[in-house]
Amino acid sequence: MNGQYDVIVVGVGTMGAATCAYLAHKGVHVLGLEQHTIPNDLASHSGYTRIIRKAYYEHPDYVPLLQRSYELWQQLQWKVGTTLYHETGILYLGHQTSPVLQGCLDSSHLYNIPVEQWSRAKTKDRFPQFHYPEQNWISLWEPEAGYLDVHESITSFYKTALDDGAEIHEHEHIMEWHQHDDTITIQTDKSTYLTKKVIFTTGAWTQKILPSLISSLKVTRQTLAWQEMPDNAKYTHPHFPCWFLHDPEKGMYYGFPDADIKDKNEPFGIKIALHVQGDEVSPGQMDRSVHIEDEAIIQHFNEQYLPEAIHAPKNYKTCMYTNTPDEHFIIDYLPQSNSQVIIACGFSGHGFKFAPVIGEVLGQMAMGEKLTLDINFLRLNRFKL
Repeated sequence: MNGQYDVIVVGVGTMGAATCAYLAHKGVHVLGLEQHTIPNDLASHSGYTRIIRKAYYEHPDYVPLLQRSYELWQQLQWKVGTTLYHETGILYLGHQTSPVLQGCLDSSHLYNIPVEQWSRAKTKDRFPQFHYPEQNWISLWEPEAGYLDVHESITSFYKTALDDGAEIHEHEHIMEWHQHDDTITIQTDKSTYLTKKVIFTTGAWTQKILPSLISSLKVTRQTLAWQEMPDNAKYTHPHFPCWFLHDPEKGMYYGFPDADIKDKNEPFGIKIALHVQGDEVSPGQMDRSVHIEDEAIIQHFNEQYLPEAIHAPKNYKTCMYTNTPDEHFIIDYLPQSNSQVIIACGFSGHGFKFAPVIGEVLGQMAMGEKLTLDINFLRLNRFKL
């Protein structure tokens, strides 16, 4: 069957589901197309939990987007009547010269975000599980932070979009698309659709659909681990927080307490990962087996900083980062598309927390409205395409 829509959203993962929800709420006739199930464990939102925080070391211009995102997550919780955001606070650990910790302090000062610098004695009193060097290391505490339930969040966007009139198809692959004058035609393996506006939130598959961006995106394989601690009660909130630890050799480790997630398939234990780009992969052919190198990365952390986990049973999963050269998002109109083709990609492993505000921004762009937040630092013109 053929259909005509005001807006078509291609890729109903994290950002696509949020965008469909926003547009449907505004009364837009929107179609969402997703090649897998919603949600699924094959894309960048694999892993069940994601950290959310405000003192953003990556770039201070993200903070206004985060502040709005916090508001929208709260609204979504009220609407669906379930808890999506779990406030645990975040502990940051690292050398006093760490650009990560300094970036957190800079953002906190610029936007008056509560961040405390703790003494070593206070850190050890609150969270004695961590072991870290005594000389020249500092700790920061951001109380208004925690984690989001990934699958429950995406399902909430999906259900609210449907309730507000969106049409969303699972297991439908886009084969090709083209723009002629002011009409965009999308051909899938099941049908042909026409629209005036299309939004591509296609994650790791963006390079295949928009080859003009191939030089600006790199998809990498990432490994996550869950560790079953011997005394589990010590590693649940409030006894154990979300955390970031900047290791001078490996980079930024991050983790979660044993989380209260509704997904019955979630691995048991505390979650840990290393936030650096892994090996470059093709999204449809990624190796999802566990390698010795993956285990060594986790074991390095345990040996240096969390000794009770050295012999803990471990479960591993993989996901993908879609990285831009500067690790900042891409949100823009596709050049020479007359503002009818919108792209949102390159979330580089730190995008999930922004989902509702990205959905709002993309919806405003599709509807031709004035943006309520500044995203100029995320535009395509920072790259030479």
